[in-house]
Amino acid sequence: MPVIEKPQRAAPVTVPPLPPLPITPPTPAYAAAPNVAARDKELSDMDLKVVKAILEELDDHLMGGLISVDIISKASGMSLAGINSAPKACAMFNRLSEQLHNALTRSEDALAKGINKFIIEGDNGLLIFVIELDERHRWAILVDGVKAQLGWVFVIIPELQPRLIAALKGR
Repeated sequence: MPVIEKPQRAAPVTVPPLPPLPITPPTPAYAAAPNVAARDKELSDMDLKVVKAILEELDDHLMGGLISVDIISKASGMSLAGINSAPKACAMFNRLSEQLHNALTRSEDALAKGINKFIIEGDNGLLIFVIELDERHRWAILVDGVKAQLGWVFVIIPELQPRLIAALKGR
């Protein structure tokens, strides 16, 4: 029978203690969310029921031609109220408005020193209206130009705009 030797124990090893690590907060895996408190403040200032009713009235007037409509916060680019909202489109319209405004206000020989509204007609028949409402809000409207008559849109917007501004101020 073979002889099995007992394994020898190694001498105990002493590990020096590690230096203390500075405590740092973990880095978020995603970009920080928009300031929720600021958005809540904007929502609390407005009469949201009236705003939504006005947007639904616009939808009714355009008789199936409305694709989407949003009230956009200029600060965050987020939709505060809307129908068929598209968050990426809201952010894009907000950024486009800022760039257009900056281009106009920085140019020495610009014909206009700011914008109140602008319209983009896509090659697919879609119409994009972006309207400045006040210092904190924009109104973005996406319309199917085949289903809705452009002239009717130009009648509806000036009719609804003052009521929408009042509702945003909570009056």
